[in-house]
Amino acid sequence: MNEEIERSYNTSANGFDVKASALKIRLDSTSVLENLEMYLSSTMIKVYKNDETGEIFQKRVPFGDPKANETGIQNILAIVSSILNAQIVQGNWVKYEDFENYICELNLVIAKAFMVSLDDWEIKEENYNLIVDQIMLTLIPFLTRLISNKERESYGETLKTVETARITDETNKGGFKLFGGKE
Repeated sequence: MNEEIERSYNTSANGFDVKASALKIRLDSTSVLENLEMYLSSTMIKVYKNDETGEIFQKRVPFGDPKANETGIQNILAIVSSILNAQIVQGNWVKYEDFENYICELNLVIAKAFMVSLDDWEIKEENYNLIVDQIMLTLIPFLTRLISNKERESYGETLKTVETARITDETNKGGFKLFGGKE
């Protein structure tokens, strides 16, 4: 008997067909890090149109003095990306107090690291608090997902996989004998 098994997978989010991109959107921190990099480098994205070709393109342009030099910007982004990533958001704090304690400790660690590096990273003293506050305001909403395991629990509603299988007998196109098919 030659059997063929067909399997199909349906991924849905709240009843709508989607790909795994819904989960990627929730966990991908790339755009947040890019926005932080633009803040630190004092650049913004401007949209231009090429008059000859009609092509529309984006270009990153400066709008002021950078908040740090390139070494400082890359070190700050490394620190932030070690905290703001898909693996970290998989953690779990059972109590809200654990979250509060972590945020306080994190704020101190970041503030101290930046203070020690003010000269090397060419951070102006008047920008110091702005940078630390901007980073903390970026991290806190992301890290709240760890409280009471709510992020993991929400995956069930965000991404649901249903598997179906259909078995057909290629040698007996008329169906199985039990149901009146041909032998």
